[in-house]
Amino acid sequence: MAVSMITFLQPPFIASPSILLHPISIKSQRRKPVFSRCSCLGEKHAQKLKEAKHSFMVPTRKEGMFACPVETLVMIDAVQRLGIDYHFQENIEAVLCDQFSTAKMAAGSSRGLFEVSLNFRLLRQQSYRIPSDVFGEFKNGEGKFNPNLGQDVEAMMEFYEASLWITPGESTLREAREFSSHWLRSWIATRSPSRNLSVGNGVLLEELATTTETVANTLKHPCRRSIPRLAIEDYLNGFGARTSSNDKLLKHHYVETLKDLAKLDFNMNQATHQEELLQISKWWNEIDLAVNHGRDHLQVEAYLWPMSTLAGPGFSEYRVDLAKITSFVYLIDDIFDIPGSSLDELTLFTQAVTRWDIQMAEELPEYMRKCFVALYHMIHQIGYDVHKKHGYNSIHSLQRGWSKLVEAFLVDAKWMRKGKCPTSADYLKNGIVSTGLQLVLVSGLADY
Repeated sequence: MAVSMITFLQPPFIASPSILLHPISIKSQRRKPVFSRCSCLGEKHAQKLKEAKHSFMVPTRKEGMFACPVETLVMIDAVQRLGIDYHFQENIEAVLCDQFSTAKMAAGSSRGLFEVSLNFRLLRQQSYRIPSDVFGEFKNGEGKFNPNLGQDVEAMMEFYEASLWITPGESTLREAREFSSHWLRSWIATRSPSRNLSVGNGVLLEELATTTETVANTLKHPCRRSIPRLAIEDYLNGFGARTSSNDKLLKHHYVETLKDLAKLDFNMNQATHQEELLQISKWWNEIDLAVNHGRDHLQVEAYLWPMSTLAGPGFSEYRVDLAKITSFVYLIDDIFDIPGSSLDELTLFTQAVTRWDIQMAEELPEYMRKCFVALYHMIHQIGYDVHKKHGYNSIHSLQRGWSKLVEAFLVDAKWMRKGKCPTSADYLKNGIVSTGLQLVLVSGLADY
């Protein structure tokens, strides 16, 4: 079937379920419909973004030594945690590139644990191969980390965060993780409000509770093991409210500007996500597969991954396409798991996908035929869009990815229906493909 001749049925639109997070309150602003609210916030957002970019501190060089104020590193960390770092990519890359190129020059300097840990984590997050021996200066004569490091809870939290960016064979980071996590847990146990009844000042008690909650959250949800987009609201609520010796770093003039920008950005992105999910839900109802064999809100589940990993309005198309692809991964997995599906039918469906022959659809059961035809049209539509934007044909790569996936699904189905228990090696080898991750990544690269 020629790509240009692909057509889609247009049944009546069916409204999607209510979705995603509640907007973050911006003073007393009343909620407006999605489209008008997004338009209204746009002007305020542009102004706050301009102010934030003006506030972004630019590092300088002094006497041949790179002089990046720790405030700049704190601000980079803040904009990343607030989910607005995509507005500052050039600034962030410039700072971190210089930090990495001069890391050896700065080794052995008078920088504290907080700054070294934060700098290390930010560089590792951006895939810079900074060595872990930068923490060697914090060890005593016995080769163990100095117990006096525990005087600064903020530094210890950052030390713990940095230690999680470990690679095989890095004993220093393994020791750092054990040392920092043990210290932080001990700190929580000895400083909980219930054990500090002598704190008579209500403000101090509240600050102590806030800090304890922050430390506990760091242990439970460190950056390395969290989805940044889903942690924005929690971080925003506590932004600038920490009470350690590094508190001064979070109380510069830019804090309120960043908070306001993050709230506006969050709500504008939420409005965009709602529009995207409406678009995906409309598509899902048009292909009309959920009624027969799919889960009712499969497209919502499929949208969560691209929504949480691809930030910013520039990735809107990719989020929508990846949600559609992921929906089909779930759907076809369900087809192979349906008890009523025979191995002969599943084999025929696999052959139709591997041959990528639309004529074979006539030989399939109705629910398989509808699924294959919808998949065929979707892939060709994505391929057509990619060719129009980038000038190359991605159909072959996409088709090959789907072939490998359904073949892996068929292997799983044969094991299950024949009562065969595969070896762990065989199961893992097939599972690498049957998870669908390879297909989603290939699709993302083709679409990008």
